[in-house]
This record gives sequence, structure tokens and C-alpha cells, in this order.
Amino acid sequence: MARTSWELTPIDKSLVKRLMYGLGVSRLTASVLVARGITDEDKARQFIEPDLDDLGDLALIPDIEPALKRLNDAVAHDEHIMVIGHDDVDGITSVTIVFGGLREIGADVSYYIPDSPTEGIGLSPEIIDKFKMSGVSLVITVDCGVSNKDEVAYASSVGIDTIITDHHEPPDELPPAVAVVNVKRHDSKYGFRDLAGCGIAHRFMEAFAEGYRKIGTPPTLEGMLGMAALGSYADRVPLLGENRIIVYHGVREIVSKKLVPFSTLRSHIWVDDESTMSEVLLKMVHMVGASRSREGGNLGCELLLSTEPDDAEEVFSQLVMESEKRREMARKSLGRVMGRLKEIDSTSPKGLVMRVDHLPGKTAGYCAARLTDTLHKPVIIISMRGETGGGEARSPKGFDLVEGLRAHKDFFMSFGGHKQAAGFSIKQEKVEEFMKSFTLYLDEKVDPEVIQKKVKIDDKLDVGELTIDGIKSLLVLEPFGQENRRPVFLLESLRPGVIKDVEGTWRIGEVTLTGEKLESEDGWDAGEGVSMVVSPFSDGSIKAVEVIDWKKAK
Repeated sequence: MARTSWELTPIDKSLVKRLMYGLGVSRLTASVLVARGITDEDKARQFIEPDLDDLGDLALIPDIEPALKRLNDAVAHDEHIMVIGHDDVDGITSVTIVFGGLREIGADVSYYIPDSPTEGIGLSPEIIDKFKMSGVSLVITVDCGVSNKDEVAYASSVGIDTIITDHHEPPDELPPAVAVVNVKRHDSKYGFRDLAGCGIAHRFMEAFAEGYRKIGTPPTLEGMLGMAALGSYADRVPLLGENRIIVYHGVREIVSKKLVPFSTLRSHIWVDDESTMSEVLLKMVHMVGASRSREGGNLGCELLLSTEPDDAEEVFSQLVMESEKRREMARKSLGRVMGRLKEIDSTSPKGLVMRVDHLPGKTAGYCAARLTDTLHKPVIIISMRGETGGGEARSPKGFDLVEGLRAHKDFFMSFGGHKQAAGFSIKQEKVEEFMKSFTLYLDEKVDPEVIQKKVKIDDKLDVGELTIDGIKSLLVLEPFGQENRRPVFLLESLRPGVIKDVEGTWRIGEVTLTGEKLESEDGWDAGEGVSMVVSPFSDGSIKAVEVIDWKKAK
């Protein structure tokens, strides 16, 4: 039986034909473009052939001039510069971009990535004291910092200037930094607001390199677009506009450049010329983000900064072990969360706020994301360790978590994030009252449309079009991700026998069906007719199609 409601997008067939002939693309590709509102031929060409020249004017990025002036002064006077970032893949790649660029020109630069479960995210008085003792006079934050008003003020009081580069939603009152480089600022004139932290970092270093050319040999930033592609994909920013340009060209750097980090990753994760962009990104992101930070260092960052193959191989082997540990921790944590779910009242239709103490590492975020995908409603998981702890929030599109947390800011020690993924730190005595308050808030604010599980279908697909060549024709729409999901098609009323069991695998012609289990106790088998919602590139493969949903044909 169908588990979701199906919404077939009405499309104008004449527009599909116009794009087919104007761009020389397949009917499938043209129909997906039209279904997603890309009907103008020039805009469609811009979409399938992203151009780096279409990135925005660097001069329009907020505070770019004071940021560059302070950084140039620091480099000129050989000041000790510290780059500090978040310990997710976006933060790791952001650190790599800024630290790597400054290292290339011989600047006195170090990096520090706090372990978020034990040190929090971004700056803290304790970390600032460490920097002061190390002789740091300039801190550059990447993928963090915009919520660190008090910490930036403290840094200033001990003689440390701060340049903030961040992409999180800024508070009403900005930190008293030398510069707050954030395109989400209310006064921003930059045309694109959805850059990831690494996207901001890359644009910042582009501007630095452009200006530094007047002084000396600028950093080449070779490979840094690839770093930005990894971070942007990992952070699930919309893969449209400038993010699409960055990721599209960044993946090409990853698969073609002979840089040590990329060649090491490519040699171990089994990608080749037939690998899709999504497959390359997914496998590499998993490895880069596998390690927790220790004393400011991070194995993922060390791998991306490696210049010697032997060093990269050694770090990669450590990352493999870390990855296995993290996968096992995530599995056990999800089991605990699911067990707790059975014990509590989780019947609220609008959302779920639950507490599961002592979840290891960053697994609360993983568990919240899994529950959100399963329940299709906002989920917050709070995990306490002693008198303090943290919460991880995830939500389907349509509900703004940051706005919800801001309405409850008096409960938190700190909070931040994005509309669909956010987090906070909280004291023990505030937890119970917050859980009750936020549950009521969800009941009042969440639109029923948000929690209605739907699948949007781009177009109907004739079974004869479901071929390897047909699937390959859709690769021009890559990279797939947030806001540019994989194509979704309807195979309607397939006659019995079209789907065949080949050595235990369901297939239609040369294409393998994966995902949704096709057999059920309701009686479907290979001898019955069915309608299916399918999406190609299951697990990044051009030979596999995911069955999202199905029902018996009438």
C-alpha cells in the first residue's frame, strides 16, 4: 500500500519539447527541468552548465573590507593568526580553506577545532585563554562565531581581535568583532544568502588572494573549491545558485586534481569514471567527518591539509578506525533512542521533544535526523551529562527551528543553527520546563502541511525509458542534494511480468530496483501489476533505481 500521498507535477509538454531541442537534452531531463520551474532556455543552460563567472561580486559581502585590512596587517606584521571552526565537515573544510591559503603564503597561522560535545561550538573563554597564552593576536572564525557576542568581547578585552566568517542566522545584535562576514546579515547586499560556511570561507580567501596580489605572490587556493564542495554537500545547503556552481566545479577538482588529499581518498573509496557526483561526495564526506577533535586537532582536517602521500595514508587509516567506531556508536545510540521512544508519549502529531541522557559524541544529531525522516515532523533530542547538556533539533522543510529556539532563548546557555537543523546547550534545571514549553510551541506553530508526508513526482515515465542510457541522460542535473533532489518518476500500472526476479534481485530490464521492499503481506508479488514512484541513482549508482513507494495497480 502507498505510504505517502503522491503529487504529480503538471507540466507543459510544449515547454519540454522546447528545452529538448534547444539544449539537446533528453525528454526525461527536460521534463524534470520544467517540473521544477526552469522553463527558460537560458536559465536552463545556466543550470546544466554552471559557470564560475556567475558567482557574486566579492565587494558586496558584508564587512569584507575591514576583514581583509585586518588580515593583511596581521600577515604583514607576522602576527600569530588562529583559525577556529566547527567540528562538522563544513567547519573542517572551512578551516582547511582559510588555514591552507594562509599557510601557502608563509603566514604564522594555526588552527583549532573544538570538540563540540565537551568544548562547545566556536569560541569560549577557556579557548580564548589558550590562544592568549600562545601569543595569538587575531582569531578568524569559520562556520561559527556569529552567536559568540560575549566571547568576542572577552577576546577583545585580552588583546585579541576577531574576524567572524559564518553562515548561520545572525542574532539581532552582532558580536563586537573587527568584521562579521556573513551574507545572511540583514544589511547584506550580496545576492545569494545560502552559502555554506565553507562557501563563505572560500569567497573570503578569493577576496584575500585578489588583494594580496598587489603585495606579493597570492595563494593559488588549488583544490580549495573541492574542499568547499565537500563542506557544502555535507551541510545540506540548497544546491542551487552559487552553491550549485561551487559544488559542480569542486567535484571536478576532486576527481581530476592530483592533490594528495583527493588522490588518497579516491584510491580508498572506490570511485571511478562511472561514479556519479553524489557517490563521490557521499563517500568522501563520510570519511572526512569520521573523527572527533582532540586538543584542537582533527584527523579530517589533517587529511585535507596533507602534502605528503605517506602522511595522508597514515591519517586515512586512523580515520577508517574512527569511522567504524562512530558507526557503531550511532547504531547503539539509535537503538537507545528507539527504545526510549516506546516508553514515552510520542503521539503528538506536530513534533517530538525527548530526552536520552549520555548519548556519546554527536550521535544525538544523527538520531534526531533519522527520527525526523521516519516521523516526518520536528524532533528535538536532549542529552544531558551531569548538570549541563545539549539538544539537537531537526525538522522537515516548512518549520523554522532557529525561530523556535529564539523564542525560547532564555532556556539556553547558547543556541544556533539553520531552519532545518539547529542545536543548543542547556542546564539541568531548565530541561523539563523547556520540553513542555517547546511541545506546546510545536502544537501551535507547526503547519499541518509540514508533517504531511508527500512525494513530489516530476513526471510519468514509460517503462521503455527506464534504461541505463536514459538514466545517464539525467546526469546533467547533478549534483543532487538539498533543493535539487534526485529526479522522481511515476511508473504507472506496470503489467505483471515486467518486474523480474533475477537471482534474488528485482529488475526491470537492465535496471536494478532497490529501496522500498516490494513484497508485502498484502499480497504483491512479481505476478501482480503495480504502480511505482521511483528515483534513479540509488546510492549514487547509474544502474540502480530506488523504489520510493508503490501500490497495486487498479
